[in-house]
Amino acid sequence: MEKIPYALCGEPILLREKSYGEICSEKLPEKVIKKINEISDKGILIGNKFTGQNYPGQLYELKDSPSIIYIKGTLDESDDNAIAIVGTRTPTKKGKYLARKYACTLARQKCTIISGLAKGIDTQAHLGALQAQGRTIAVLGTGCNKDVLHPKENYMLSQLISENGYCMSEFPPYSKGLLSKFYRRNRIISVLSKAVLIVELKNSPHSGTLAQAYYAKNQGRNIFVLKEIVEAYKESIGWKTLERKVHPIIVEEPHEILEKLSAAPHFQKKLIKR
Repeated sequence: MEKIPYALCGEPILLREKSYGEICSEKLPEKVIKKINEISDKGILIGNKFTGQNYPGQLYELKDSPSIIYIKGTLDESDDNAIAIVGTRTPTKKGKYLARKYACTLARQKCTIISGLAKGIDTQAHLGALQAQGRTIAVLGTGCNKDVLHPKENYMLSQLISENGYCMSEFPPYSKGLLSKFYRRNRIISVLSKAVLIVELKNSPHSGTLAQAYYAKNQGRNIFVLKEIVEAYKESIGWKTLERKVHPIIVEEPHEILEKLSAAPHFQKKLIKR
């Protein structure tokens, strides 16, 4: 049987393809078994690309889909109806308000809200979904453990998300954050979503939010922006770059996003399950 890489302790280990139960067999090195038990004791699920266990199907769309993912919380079929809401870490008051408003309204329409747990727009998106008592998913650029989670002030928010959705990382629970990891997690945020709503982005031709938009475009996702924000910042380098390279759809109200997705080709219509 073909061997595949399996990384838990920071180093890849070659294993034949097997079930989760077999993964925990005595054939594994003792340090790997110990690490699996430590992770499980923290309430973290291990998702396996090769068996499909605890592994969202959308991740297979990625050419560089992670072999292993770590999930704190619960997976649910309703998460097929997901919309990502992202933006700058330094938003305006209006941006914060709109991010929470759209997240809350869409969550009440049975959409799962996905974001990256960062300061600013991401935080407001998660809070809006929780306000509506809906599901929300945080894709992390660090491990799930409290001592490495970034930003530290969002640890309690991550706990609430785990109780009303899940936090996911392709990095081991103890893995610290690096800039490259935060950029890489963007490809997962958009691939798990049916569409991406960008609320605000910084005045720069390069940013994490723009990187998110490029991933979404390459993955064939719809990208939405808000009319009142665009009009206020249309001379911003960030918005000009977004408009030129991504050509986002401008909306004025949350229901427009659902209406436009309803009119999408058949393969995108799984969103409309109410």
